[in-house]
Amino acid sequence: MSEATLTLRFSEGTGAVDRIIGLLRRRGFPIAGMTLERTHADGVGRMTVVVDGLNHIEQVTRHLRRLPDVLEVTNAGAGTIQREFALARVHCVPDQRSELEAIIQHYGGRVISTGEEYLAVEASGRRDELDAMFSELMPYGIEESARTNPMALHAGAPATEWQTV
Repeated sequence: MSEATLTLRFSEGTGAVDRIIGLLRRRGFPIAGMTLERTHADGVGRMTVVVDGLNHIEQVTRHLRRLPDVLEVTNAGAGTIQREFALARVHCVPDQRSELEAIIQHYGGRVISTGEEYLAVEASGRRDELDAMFSELMPYGIEESARTNPMALHAGAPATEWQTV
């Protein structure tokens, strides 16, 4: 099934996130992922919501726009940049360090911490890029990992201006 990504800006008042998540949960929308983000503007939060199934996107958008906390909802289709962020601790003996570092650098990641038998790495990129990196790291032994859902940003000027409330 195809996925669609929505971005929304909302007033960061008390309970705003609860109301947004509650609406999505109560309506039973097929949400594949959600990321809560900060913005440069005081009092304005941002959320990226991945909806599983293109046929639900208009209904989800319509319901979100009804919430008083929501300032803007946009479909992050063509013309958006989507990235995920990942952290991982990979088992690594000294003999493997250079080959692991080469794999990590190939995917634009970097080593953020080292130990006698591990490397901690961070990377960001498209989902398929991170999937490929994790596939290459798997034989070494991924001890722990954490990964965000996608975040989306419009590549050009937004279609509409938005104001803080």
